[in-house]
Amino acid sequence: MTPISPWTSAGRPPRRRLLLVDDDPEARDLVDGCCRRLCALTYAGSLAEARRVLHRDDVDLVVLESRLPDGSGLSLLAEVARDLPALPSIMLTGHGSETICALAFKLGVKDYLRKPVERAALLAALRPLLLPRPVLHRVPPPRRAPRPGGRMRMQQRVRDAVRFVHDHHAEPLTLADVARTVGVGRFTLSHGFSATMRVSFRTYLVRVRVVRAAELLRRSSHSVIEISEMVGFGDLSRFNKAFKKHVGLPPTVYRRIAEPSGEFTALIAPTT
Repeated sequence: MTPISPWTSAGRPPRRRLLLVDDDPEARDLVDGCCRRLCALTYAGSLAEARRVLHRDDVDLVVLESRLPDGSGLSLLAEVARDLPALPSIMLTGHGSETICALAFKLGVKDYLRKPVERAALLAALRPLLLPRPVLHRVPPPRRAPRPGGRMRMQQRVRDAVRFVHDHHAEPLTLADVARTVGVGRFTLSHGFSATMRVSFRTYLVRVRVVRAAELLRRSSHSVIEISEMVGFGDLSRFNKAFKKHVGLPPTVYRRIAEPSGEFTALIAPTT
């Protein structure tokens, strides 16, 4: 995308351009009504049209539907994340689900709105991305030193770490990331985690991902490679190996024979 000067010769901010990728006329009317004074709207009713616009024009924001006539909007999100990582995007969809939402955020969307959406909610999502503003960098909190003494205090830190792992298992977590979040050093958390949970941090993280993958294999139609990415395994072969180790079957075999109500939560050690 060609850089645009932040100011025009008249001293006014340049007119921003929003690309709406949706074959729904109501969505076009809604976004047009919200954005008429904020930006210029370019409309694409399919993935093919959207790709042509992105190759041809400067675009400042993409708003897209997850289900399009020629494919999934998630594939376009993946292309934008790869080729135009600075281009923000919002998903405005009538065909959403928890898994689509999770995957959309993993691919970098700034917001996820389900239709029908209130005009005020859409404006609140669009305005920060269309109006010029200074870039603010979040300063991470300082690492807190572990407080002395107390098995109970360490167990609480581990419980906090466990909750964080469950909430963020699809992200590329490291022991150091989680240790900073709960306010201890990584070696302290490593020893405390093993003592409390009876498994290492890395093993526990893999088990959480495997349990979530098993649920998706039973209850969703996503491919094995999509599920591998959705639960945090960046490499398909590593996912297959970990799944077979903890469940006893390759993911494809498990999907064919598993009952929808089957559970593998016993893989996860108790959190108390």
